[in-house]
Amino acid sequence: MNISVDKLEKLQVILKEKKRKPVELLNMVLKFLDFKKTEIKLYDSLLKKEMEMNEIVQCLNMSERSIRTHIKNLYKKGFIKRKVLMKGRLKYVYSSVAPEIAWKIVKKRVNETLNQMDKVFQKLSVLL
Repeated sequence: MNISVDKLEKLQVILKEKKRKPVELLNMVLKFLDFKKTEIKLYDSLLKKEMEMNEIVQCLNMSERSIRTHIKNLYKKGFIKRKVLMKGRLKYVYSSVAPEIAWKIVKKRVNETLNQMDKVFQKLSVLL
């Protein structure tokens, strides 16, 4: 995670604004953490409505292969969940986790990164 001082300052300004909805703030934080635009759009779409793959393809107007890549990435990170649907053949229905859960995931990842940085700095201070 590459965080510049400028990015931190911009994020602080955004977070101080009281006019934003929690989902908008979460999306800005995800963008700040270098999530792809499509991943944020996919998360938002699945937050509004659970969908099957063909519905997601129509909604985002992208190839299924590209969408599968983004779904896989968001699923691994815990932002998307899926359930099995039996309609003649096996299908998945995808939905986003609630913004509160997504925020906890983001917060945990940021804390893990900060802890790793602390360990590196502690090792450096011992060496100096």
